[in-house]
Amino acid sequence: MRLTHLLNEYVWIRKWIKNVSGRESMRNASRVAALMGDPHVDKITCPMLDKAAQSLLAEGLSGATVNRHMAVVSYALKVAWRIGEISNVPPMPLYRDWE
Repeated sequence: MRLTHLLNEYVWIRKWIKNVSGRESMRNASRVAALMGDPHVDKITCPMLDKAAQSLLAEGLSGATVNRHMAVVSYALKVAWRIGEISNVPPMPLYRDWE
């Protein structure tokens, strides 16, 4: 299953559609998915996540904003784990504005 399919069919419908910030969460997760080339969820690696985060930082986003983008992807990958699409959730990169 590709990341955008997971986001649209599982995460958006079951969780984010009901949240006030759901549209922003979906937009952020979709942006990261696009930066990674919409991979299959079982092929997502730590280096892929880090490269996407570095791309967001290069666009001028703050560390905190990048962390929000990565947090929604982390949530989506936890959903993928719960439904049996992946066997483990890769750790997310964490960025601080002072580093």
